[in-house]
Amino acid sequence: MAEKSASAKIHDRLNHPVIDADGHWIEFEPTLLDYLDGVAGPSMVDRLRRDDYLAGLRGWSQMSQEERRARRAIQPPWWGFPARNSLDRATAMLPRLLHERMVEIGLDFAIAYPTLALFFAAIRDHELQLAAYRAYNVMAVELFRGVGDRLIPAACIPMHTPAEAIEELEFATRLGLRAMMMTDLVDALGLLPAALSTRIGAQTQRPLAIVVIGGALAILLLTRVLQPVLIYLCHRRLRIADARNTSPMTPIQPDRPEM
Repeated sequence: MAEKSASAKIHDRLNHPVIDADGHWIEFEPTLLDYLDGVAGPSMVDRLRRDDYLAGLRGWSQMSQEERRARRAIQPPWWGFPARNSLDRATAMLPRLLHERMVEIGLDFAIAYPTLALFFAAIRDHELQLAAYRAYNVMAVELFRGVGDRLIPAACIPMHTPAEAIEELEFATRLGLRAMMMTDLVDALGLLPAALSTRIGAQTQRPLAIVVIGGALAILLLTRVLQPVLIYLCHRRLRIADARNTSPMTPIQPDRPEM
């Protein structure tokens, strides 16, 4: 029998479940393109291949060393893609394999957010962007089918207009997706220049930008800090209450008159 991993040994010493509420999986792009073809047709596949939506990674990789120096091109992030251990890379890309290794990793439950689809907000072709979100959500449902007892994917919701967000949210709900990813922080960072601008006319844009940024950061604080703390406190109170209710109690003997 294989020796337990360090994560599994730590998990065995805990008296509570371990939940990864911000996990990520890596989409296999050829499969994503197949789903995009099924959702919107081959022309959309060609448009996505031409769109350098991966934060410049594709464009940078196609430059020569001379072009990179001339343009002062910054190397995009690459460390989110494990490559040294092929099993770990496969685990990050195959939901069923990840489900099988949950015990080894030391997790009881996880919500899997995308990796490539995180960059869909940078797609400049708006029609293509909506199709890409739809294709990802359909793909996520099918690839994660059968592992929902411990692993669920998060749907990607476009947020450029309320109508688009509601439409995709209702579609994702009908698919059975339970976790939703919305681009609050992306919107906040995108409005940061407007909030800090001192140019002519900035006084009309700055208040709206500050309100949107403040709302996005407040949501982030509530969902990432306050909500987990409240869940922990409630779980702790329930555990204490259960311990009190199940603890052995000494029965009270009725008073008897002395003989």
